[in-house]
Amino acid sequence: MLCACMLTLLLLDPIARPSARAQEPPVDSLFQQLFPQPTGQNGYEEVVAAGEMLKRSALLLSGEQAGLKTLTLSQKRALLADPPIQEAMTLLRHGLAKSLHTPHENPQESGFKAFGLYRQIARVLALEQYVLCADGHVGQAIDSLRDALRLGYAIQSGTLIGGLVGVAMDSLVISAMRRHLDQLSDNDCRRLIRLARAWRDAPDPAIEAVGAESEQVLKTVESQLPVDATFPRDRVLAGMRARLDHYAANLRKPLWERKPVPPLQGERIVADYVNNLGQTLDPLFEQTQTAFVKDQAAMEVLGVHAAIRRYRWQHDSLPVDLDALKLGPLATDPFTGKPLTYHITGSATYELTSEGLKPRPVGT
Repeated sequence: MLCACMLTLLLLDPIARPSARAQEPPVDSLFQQLFPQPTGQNGYEEVVAAGEMLKRSALLLSGEQAGLKTLTLSQKRALLADPPIQEAMTLLRHGLAKSLHTPHENPQESGFKAFGLYRQIARVLALEQYVLCADGHVGQAIDSLRDALRLGYAIQSGTLIGGLVGVAMDSLVISAMRRHLDQLSDNDCRRLIRLARAWRDAPDPAIEAVGAESEQVLKTVESQLPVDATFPRDRVLAGMRARLDHYAANLRKPLWERKPVPPLQGERIVADYVNNLGQTLDPLFEQTQTAFVKDQAAMEVLGVHAAIRRYRWQHDSLPVDLDALKLGPLATDPFTGKPLTYHITGSATYELTSEGLKPRPVGT
């Protein structure tokens, strides 16, 4: 593990790293803002350090300007071999091996500054998966996917906007792996199925994100309520808390059992105030919660793809239906509670999807 002092030196000390003197980050780097006194105990320290390290790669900068997907395999290999990229990936994995705790007291304020770093890390991890698969190291590509999901999961637990960033990151790396299903060995399939099951069984990060967001909403509402002594501030806040509690309660139910927040009844001034606020908040919370479910569904579908691929290795044919795979809850669509949709479209092709995702034909 990198200790806090080593991490600080790696980022900031021009004496410790003379060859990088001209590329040292500015004094007000995000790492310094978030961790004025690094502890070495919070994995986010290395994650943020890794994000800032990536910015030192001229190859990554030029690659992003041209479009990473347009790079040739040789260019992608060269990019990943760039010393700043390699140092960043080492830092990242040191961090992911630790507990990850939100690195700031106000995640909405400081978190926005880090989201760009996290997205760039996800893009590099997706690139890493591509090169590893191209070089025949599919098992290592699955490890890279696991690392990316670990980071995305941690980010999703902070705030709703963090949740959307984490969902976008997950989508990127899950899509990167899905494009290489035909390269999965029997052992690779088993590993990917285990990863998908662990993902499904993990606590829903939306619960923590909605809880944190709700507290911020209440603070904002309280600060904007009229200070007139005749205004029912406490009753308005109680009505808003009840509304936010409804969002949280929905998350503990499957999607198909969730219900919209009923309009507040009773005292007219309180009901009008709370219901008007709800018209703004309800779509945000509902859309974000749906995004979390789509994220879950995408990873579950990937795990079922791996199970279908494994079945093909064992039987040299496609399964007639998903029951043949004996996957239990992993084959259940989180949007409907019913089995995922599976259709055989040819001797070696099929479609597999969730109600909330677009179907994509797959050739095995």
